[in-house]
Formats: sequence, C-alpha cells, structure tokens
Amino acid sequence: MNKPFNASGIIDKINNPITRVEWIKQEFPLTSKRREQFSLLIGKDIKAISSIKPENYGKYVPFVAIRWGFATIKDNKLNPSDKWLNRYNYDKHGDLIMNTI
Repeated sequence: MNKPFNASGIIDKINNPITRVEWIKQEFPLTSKRREQFSLLIGKDIKAISSIKPENYGKYVPFVAIRWGFATIKDNKLNPSDKWLNRYNYDKHGDLIMNTI
C-alpha cells in the first residue's frame, strides 16, 4: 500500500512549470544552500535554467523556491516574490515565523 503524501505548496504545472511528482513527494524545504543557489538564478529564463546540469543545481532549485512561495515565473523568467524579499520572516517551507510580527 502506498503511503499518502502531503502535496502542499505551489505544485501545479501552470504556476510551477518545473514540477515533478518525485520532487513533490520529497517535500524538501528551501535550505540555506538552495537560497544561495536561487539568488544566482533570479532573472534567468526557464530555458537557460533547464539547461543547467545536474538538475539539482538547475530545475530543482526554482521548483523548491516556487513551491514554498519565494519565487514566481513571469514572462518565462524566474522572479523573486515579496516573500523572498522578506525571506528572513519566513521558515524554510515559506511559513511566517510568528515572532517576526
């Protein structure tokens, strides 16, 4: 019997075109390392990001950033969200840290 998984975050193909079922099941957060990698990808187009190998350094980073609300795709480019601009107020899964209010 398959164990059910939590399909939380932005995981639909329209808003997160890099989505993969196996990545959704992993539920990994946007770690400090991934935040650093993401900052280098901001403004790049999806085609350029998709060509980065291995995928762990290319597609996977924006997938996680978009999933937890730290990024969006606009005009086929990876953009930071307001959440990213205020990232120190959020945990690795994009939830507001209560003591920041």
